[in-house]
Order: sequence, then C-alpha cells, then structure tokens
Amino acid sequence: MKPAALPGDRDMRVWDVLCAGTTLGVLAWGAVGAWTAATVETYPWNAWIPFPVGAAKGAVLGLLAAAAVLAVLPKGPRLGRSGPAFCAAFAGGSLPGTALTVVAASADPAHLMALLPHWAGTVALPAVACAAALAVLAGRPYRPGQSIAAGAALALAGGALVLVPVLASALAPEVRGNGGHANEGPLAILLCWSVGLPVLFAGLVRWGLLLGRRAGGGRPAEPAAALRPVVRP
Repeated sequence: MKPAALPGDRDMRVWDVLCAGTTLGVLAWGAVGAWTAATVETYPWNAWIPFPVGAAKGAVLGLLAAAAVLAVLPKGPRLGRSGPAFCAAFAGGSLPGTALTVVAASADPAHLMALLPHWAGTVALPAVACAAALAVLAGRPYRPGQSIAAGAALALAGGALVLVPVLASALAPEVRGNGGHANEGPLAILLCWSVGLPVLFAGLVRWGLLLGRRAGGGRPAEPAAALRPVVRP
C-alpha cells in the first residue's frame, strides 16, 4: 500500500512544477536560439544575440506553461493526468508566439505558408518539448527528493542565464556594422540578466531552504497525526 500524501505535498509540487517549467523553458527556447544564431544568416552584426534572447524568453514561456498546468490540475496526492497537463502546458508556452504569428499572417495573408515552418520550429517544437516534460512530472507521485532537484535546477538555469550572454559574446565573431545594431549586444545582455538574476536568486533561496529543512529533521509531521489523542489502556 502506498503511503498517504501529507497535506503539504501539493504545495511542494506546485513549486516543483513552476521551477521545472522555468528551467525547461530556458533549455528548450535557448536551444532554438542557439540553433538560430548558428545557422541563420540574417544576423550579420551580433550573431550571438538569438541565443541569450531565446533563453531569457524561454524562462518566461516555461513559467507560463507551468502556470497553465497548475490551472487545470485538481487537488490531491497526484496532480492529475498527463494528457490534460500536456495540452495546458503546450497552450501556455506557445500562446504568445502563436499570437504574434497570427498577427503577422493577418497583416499579409500571402505569407501564411512561409510563416508556418518558422512557427513550427521556433514556437511549437520547444513548446512540445517543455509540455512533454511537465506532463511527466505532473503525472508522477510526489517524491521529496524532487523538490531539492527542482530548486537546484532552477538555480542552475538562473546561473546559465547570467553567464550565457557573456560567454556567447566572447566566443562569437567580432561585431560588424554600426547604427542601431551597435546597441543590440548590450540590450541583449541586460535582458538576459534582468531575467536570469531573479531566477538565480529564487532557485538559490528555494534550494537552500529545502536543504536546511532536511538538515533540521526533514518534513514536518502531519497535523492530523500530531493532534491524535493518546488512548491509554
């Protein structure tokens, strides 16, 4: 027989899903940005910019995907079925990009077919990857160790957001061009840092609190069990 879930399990899992969604978003959309920076030849000035911008955007979109998962999941020892969680996560992560694609297509319907491959590669694909991982997490029984792992992963994602623009700009070819493109690099760094520093701070705080709780004796006792009267013979 499986042990009964404590009342705090769902609260812990809520934070786990939010941490995981943000981390997965950084990975998924950061990978798309890295691929764009490496292959697309329409960034002749600061070719590394799509990488940090994609990673920073992914943190926000992953958080939206995680929030959408939580919005459709009921209370209980299990957060719910993977199917609804996947659909909600995909909708949350892809909604902004889909909306922008629809707006662009409505402005010039003749370019709709040209926009679909771009939508599939830069919006749908990372949203599917993020949604699939969140659906697996949502359908699993809660394990205390996953909370520490989720907090550590969030801290690592924040650290990556802080370091990515610095490393990418250092390894990229020399910037060419002038005019408005001269400020694109610093703006991309500021964008990535403005997202990465709060993510790093939140991850370190959560990870540290969970480690401190474990070092101090683990999870608190269930209130119902703690208040159960003692029956003496």
